[in-house]
Amino acid sequence: ISRTELYKHIQPLTTLLGDGHTQLYFPKEELIKDNPLVFPLSVEVDTNDSSLYVTQDYTFSDIKIRKNAKITSINGVGYKTLIGEMLNYCGGERPFFRLSKINRDFTHFLYMLFPCDTFIIKYSYDNETTENLIDAIPYLQCEFLTQNNNIANIPYSFETVDNQIMVMTFNSFSNADQLSVFC
Repeated sequence: ISRTELYKHIQPLTTLLGDGHTQLYFPKEELIKDNPLVFPLSVEVDTNDSSLYVTQDYTFSDIKIRKNAKITSINGVGYKTLIGEMLNYCGGERPFFRLSKINRDFTHFLYMLFPCDTFIIKYSYDNETTENLIDAIPYLQCEFLTQNNNIANIPYSFETVDNQIMVMTFNSFSNADQLSVFC
């Protein structure tokens, strides 16, 4: 069997331990080698209520799904069902921690559990519900786009809110000299 199939059968066993430090990592090497078609959206699970939101649309379509659109279903499978299936592969002591692991591997889990070449995405934005058919993209392209748009690539940043509050975000404490100047 493939590494992905082996992972699919073994990782739920490690998840049963309930320990966030005991796990297998998804075998990305297999996807890098085979370059299959995968889900073309970057998403984030809200760890408070398991809602699923678009963070980036990597399709080449003229119609883009807007950032922060709430996905209600993918190919007719409701977001709660998708998240529930994916949680079988995310160990941890607390639900928050387990849900945050889905953010890291959503594309991998969706490929493993529900592989498709096209996706019917039902979503809502500004109280309007829409359904779009989008094509999958090659895995290597998805990885490249994800890495170039990943917030973790930005080590630190700040923004002001209502000209009254400054929010500083630290994703990593790399390059101490630059960090010192930033602070």
